[in-house]
Amino acid sequence: MFARLSPASRLARFLHPKRTLSADELCCLTDVDHRNHDALIAVTRGRGDPVGVARFVRDPEEPTSAEVAVAVVDEWQDRGVGSMLVSRLAVHALRANISHVTALMSAWNVRARRLLEKHGDVAVVSRDGATVLYRVALRGPSPVPTQETVSAARPPSGARGSRRGGDPIGAAGIRFVVPRGDDPFGSLSTPSRDRK
Repeated sequence: MFARLSPASRLARFLHPKRTLSADELCCLTDVDHRNHDALIAVTRGRGDPVGVARFVRDPEEPTSAEVAVAVVDEWQDRGVGSMLVSRLAVHALRANISHVTALMSAWNVRARRLLEKHGDVAVVSRDGATVLYRVALRGPSPVPTQETVSAARPPSGARGSRRGGDPIGAAGIRFVVPRGDDPFGSLSTPSRDRK
């Protein structure tokens, strides 16, 4: 999925230009235990191509807080994928007794800030140059957007896996999976809606 992020999307996610992921970064991003580090991946129904990922990493100093991060490949941005990922991740966080999340982002990343505002009360913790650290008090369980309620139901024209005539892939275009913690490459496994 990293290769399908534009330089601007990589900058928004990692806060500096990034051409590749190092072996250490890849290991850190895929070392998921589903308790202290959880991740959800949005994939296309037809081919299983990853189109977005959201993750949290629990703060060891403050176990009811975790840092969150989200990335969606460019051709699937502005279609509700990020909202669905963050909504589902918030449910996972609340189930793991995480009541607050933090997000470090560029001050210009208004879309990401608005995404946070959908899930709780947002406060600025600190500013450092062009970056802002936000803290979000997660709201109790709220309805998770369904695939039928967002524009992600149709893949973008020309997206890999799209069908002729603009028909959506499967009933809703994307599905959500969790990476297996024992797979260093973050293989896609159990559908997240079936996990407890």
